[in-house]
Amino acid sequence: MIAVGAVLAAFFVGLWAWARGQHIALKLLVLIGQISGLVAAGALVMTGIFSENDYTAHAVWATVLFIALATAVWFIGWAPIWHPDLPQKITYLAFAVCAVDVISIVARRHWLEWLAVGLLLCFVGAVALGTWSMTPSPSRVSRER
Repeated sequence: MIAVGAVLAAFFVGLWAWARGQHIALKLLVLIGQISGLVAAGALVMTGIFSENDYTAHAVWATVLFIALATAVWFIGWAPIWHPDLPQKITYLAFAVCAVDVISIVARRHWLEWLAVGLLLCFVGAVALGTWSMTPSPSRVSRER
């Protein structure tokens, strides 16, 4: 969990690439999402340090993790609406992930937490692919010259 938290932190820091050259509203959405994502990454590390054997501490950090991730996904999910190079489908996935995440927090059902985690990982993958798709490939750059 500690290593995954470090990778998740790097992922959220890297999202600043979305904000370059964009208007202030998009920059704020990405920044709030990044801050929430960094809190979530820290909480993920803490859930790794406090395993389920220490239920009270683990439950506190798991709750912080799911709330921070829902917040991060919510704010980052709005960015593709205004960013011209990002796939709009990321927004739909973000809102579905948020819904499942919030339901898992409110309902306190352990199996819903695993569903939320799976969807959050799918969201990270979709964002990574969306970010990759907006990066110019070397073949495209050489043809444009």
